[in-house]
Formats: sequence, structure tokens, C-alpha cells
Amino acid sequence: MNQAWIPGANTGSYTIPGEGGYFNQAWWDMYAESIFIYLAAMGSPTHPIPYDAWRDLSRRWRTYHGYHMITQPPLFTHQYQHLWFNMETSNGQKLHDGFANYAENITNATLQNKASTAQDSRYEDRIWGLTASDGPAAYTAYGAPPEGSHDGTVAPTAALSSIRFTSQESIAAARYMYFQYKHRIWGQHGFTDAFNISTDWRGEDSLGIDQGALLLAIENYRTGMVRDTAMASPYLRNGMAAAQFKALDQAPLYTASEVEGDNPAYQARYAADGNPSTRWSSPFADPQWIQVEYASAKNITGATIQWEAAYAKSYRIQVSNDGKTWNDAYRTSNGQGGTETVSFPQVTAKYLRIYCSERATGYGYSIYEWNVIEAAPLIVAHYRASSSESALYPPSNSGDGDPNTRWSSEFSDPQWLQMEFSSETRVNKLDIRWEAAYALTYHVEASADGLQWQTHRSVFNGTGGLETIYFPTATTRFLRLNMTVRATPYGYSIYEIKPSYDTAPPFAALNAENAKSSFPEADGTFKLNDVYSYPNPSRGKNPTFHIECGLADSAEIQVYDASGESIYQSRLLEAPGVIEGKYAYEHPWDISGVPSGVYIYSVTAKKAGERDLRIVKKLAVIK
Repeated sequence: MNQAWIPGANTGSYTIPGEGGYFNQAWWDMYAESIFIYLAAMGSPTHPIPYDAWRDLSRRWRTYHGYHMITQPPLFTHQYQHLWFNMETSNGQKLHDGFANYAENITNATLQNKASTAQDSRYEDRIWGLTASDGPAAYTAYGAPPEGSHDGTVAPTAALSSIRFTSQESIAAARYMYFQYKHRIWGQHGFTDAFNISTDWRGEDSLGIDQGALLLAIENYRTGMVRDTAMASPYLRNGMAAAQFKALDQAPLYTASEVEGDNPAYQARYAADGNPSTRWSSPFADPQWIQVEYASAKNITGATIQWEAAYAKSYRIQVSNDGKTWNDAYRTSNGQGGTETVSFPQVTAKYLRIYCSERATGYGYSIYEWNVIEAAPLIVAHYRASSSESALYPPSNSGDGDPNTRWSSEFSDPQWLQMEFSSETRVNKLDIRWEAAYALTYHVEASADGLQWQTHRSVFNGTGGLETIYFPTATTRFLRLNMTVRATPYGYSIYEIKPSYDTAPPFAALNAENAKSSFPEADGTFKLNDVYSYPNPSRGKNPTFHIECGLADSAEIQVYDASGESIYQSRLLEAPGVIEGKYAYEHPWDISGVPSGVYIYSVTAKKAGERDLRIVKKLAVIK
């Protein structure tokens, strides 16, 4: 279709031939069911429309019933594009266009649609689905409140056409509607268009637009056949490429709570596009937030925020690994605007957001550029090994970043591979990519001098391939892999070994019994022994909390000012390390924005199956 001749075609205006032979000009310059037409038109080999048409769509971000999404009340507006286009994943990575992850958007829109009727007596628990349909009085574009209107009328196609994204809820609704009301709403062509149990009304028609979407969605849920067949078309693939869809590992995704006036020029992505003249801008209300999602967790130590004139007086920088549970990494009630660079103790997170709670002006919040500061990678100064099979396989090959080179040992036990850091370093994770000759039994050991070694993790059932090994944090100059039992008649061979420090490792990945047996001198009994902060008083230096707690699963630190207000909190989710023969945490507190005074801090240690242990102490800050 050649749309180039239509006035305003670049901004979403296109002409529709009417059934009576006339032409009707309609505006579709917003996110709606029509976006699949945009993608098809952008992929046209002869008359493609420009990227501007996609970029300038209005995307109205809202949060209703706890679900954040680009909103349109009728559910079909979120569904039709997913019948044909793969907006979900590519090679296991989430897909997005720089504005949204549309698979998550339809999921949240569907769950919000369902939640909006949950407390309404006109519906039953498993009867839901608000979308455009016939109703007791007339055809109505029903939709989820607060923006949409509804009167108890449900369209079965609404719940079922989201089955690929909300399978549990959609199937439960379909089963209930069929078995409970089959005698009234099921006919020769399947479900009726709509029905209303509160007024004892049912539609007389089964509509092709309902059944078509429903059947295609079910087949996509079962096999993906319809969508995969459509995506075999180069025109559709070219359309998605023209709309700049990328996998999350190619580009992070920036989203925000809302956008000022739903203006396409103020979307979250413009706070991280490298252009100092573009920006994200929020409505004139509190609170608001902007966030970034990465494909994998990053080690983060700070952020630089370049505010527009509308800046935050009070805001927090928060981190999360699931986008749902957030922890503060930094907070201030004295934002200065302009360009602010903030630092905090290293955190490991997949999501980061700026949560703004108090405006400095009568406007909203607006950010020109936001840059996340990542921790520098651990630097291994030297690699050494007990032996090498030949000069072709030196230990340095295991850290050269080349996936085709490797270290290989002689064909005997034991063997070791050692890493010397350029300075004393915190480390609690090893990623090992083995060649076919791997270790069944090996030990992760740390040393301050390269002579006296302490075991931090023992593995007795190595699997080869790519292994990720967590262990209690070691602050060390030397780290080595001591391999004692081979899996093959050959030696040991490693393509790459990468040490790192993860601030929130999954404790389940640690073998607590191995850790305990590795330190026979350390008492693993879960208890709070010596808890203190040093230096105390803290005279201009960041204090460190020292917490001896045996083999705890985690610990929490909370700091309060003299009025009792919480000013700092941190959750230590890793296993405790061994410090001077005792299981203990040590955690620094950045007091750069903290005034002089006496503070109360509480420490809570946690362990599955045990009662939480808590202690309260005082700390003085003198500047």
C-alpha cells in the first residue's frame, strides 16, 4: 500500500476505504491494536513508511492495580499484534524497541484487566475479560477501569486471546465459562461474542473477529505455528528491524512511571541516548521513577544524573534483581540539581532506578542524561600453574579472553591454577569454562602471600562445561583452583577462568556443608557473637560494620537518626566470609551525605528454620 501521498502519513494518519465506497481519514498516532499495521508498512519493500511514524507514537504509561504498562482499556488493543509478530524473545533474550517490552506489556495489561473486576459483584472470580463487544444496550468498547467503562459484560475472546502470556489465568477462565455456562454461551461456532451474568443477558452472535483471534492465540500457545509462519516473511522481519527491535543483551531497556503529557518526545529512553538536548520528563506529581533493565546483573558503584531545571529534592537510587523487590543503594533529601554524581558501596543488580519522591519545583522531574557507573573488573596481574602440558598451553591462556586458547596440565593429580591480583581484592565467584578434561573434585583457595592457603569452597561433583562457583567472600591477593580428582585420563584443561565479586550471590549456590568442613577451626553455629562498627567514633572515615553470626543465610543492617527515622539500610544476601577464623560479615557504610551525630543501628541475622537474631548498638559520626 502506498501511503506516502497521504498528508501527515509520517505521523500515523492513513486512509481507510469505507464499506460505502467513501474514504475515511482516521488518526492512529498512539499505541493500539494498529501497531502491527505500522510494522508491516515499515517493512514494505516498495513503499515503506519512515521510522518517525513508530518513534512518534504516543505511549501512555500508567500503573493500575500494581501493574505498570502502556495503557489502552479494551484488551484487544494489546492482543492482535502478538498474533503475528514475535515481540517476546530472540535467542533467549527479551526483545524491545527502546520504548517497551511488549510481551511484558500485554501480560500486565491482561492481569490488570482481570484484577479490575475481582472485587466487583457483577462478575465471578473466573469470569473476566473486558474488551470491545456487544452489550445489553449496544456495542461498547468495554475496558478496564479507571479509564475504561464496564457494566458486567464479558467477552470470552478477551481472556483466551492472551493465553500465550497468561496461560494459567486464561485457561482457568475458559474452562469455567465453558463448563459452567456452556448451555447458554456455546453454540455451533463456539463462544458467543459476549454475555452478562448480572443482567442475565447474552449476545446472539458468534463473531469471526472473536473466534479468529482466539483460535490463532491458542495455536500460538500450543506450537507458535501462526506467529512463526508470519515471522518467516522478510517483510515482517524488516518491519521489526526498521522499528529498532533489539535483544536486551544488545541494548538495555529504559522505562518510566509516566511521561509528561504522554508526549513521545519525553519517553524514558531519551534520558540515556547520549544526546544532551533530549530528556525524560514526568507529570507534575509525586512520586515518579525512571529505571533501566539489563540482560544480566551489573556490578554498580554509582550514577551520574544530569537534571533539567525540574529536579528532585528527595530521591533514592534503588536496585533489584527481579524488577519487583527494590533496595536502596543511595538516598538523599538534599538534591542539588544540575549534574550530580553519587557513589555507593558496590551492588550487583539487573535493574536500577531513580525513585523521585519530592520535587524541587512546581513542575515534574526531568533528566537530560543518566549514566550508571560500573565497578572496574577484577584485574589479574599474573597466572601461574603447577604444570603445563606443553608451551602451547600456558596458564595465561586461561585469562586472555580468547575462547579458543586454553591452559592444560600434565596428566596427573593434583594440579593447580593460580591467579595473583594487582592488589588485595574482594572475590566470591568463579566462572570456569572447561575443556573436555575437567575436574571432578576441586577446591577454591585464597592466600594473602601465595604460601599459606585457606579453602573457601570444595566441589566434589564437578560437571565440566561452564561452571559458576560461588563461595564465601575472600579479601585476598591470591586465588587458586586446586584440582585433586580428574574426570578423564588426561590432565586438567581450562579455556577461561574469570573471578569476580557479586554483592548479592544466590546463597543456594553455596554448599554450606562444604564451606563448614573447609574451616574446621570456624564455629558455624548460627548466633550473633561480636557485632561492632569501626572506627567508632567515625572521624571523617566511612565506618565498617563487623558482624559475627556463624553460617547465617543473610543479614540486614538498618541505621536510624536521633528522631528514629531510617536513613540507611542494606541486605547482605551472600554467605559470610571467614575473618580471623570466624564466620563474619564486614560491610562499609558511605557517610558522605550523613551529618555529624549519634546514630542507632540494628543488625538482624537470618537463617532458614531459625528465629531471627537481632542486636541494637550506637555509632558516632564526627566530621
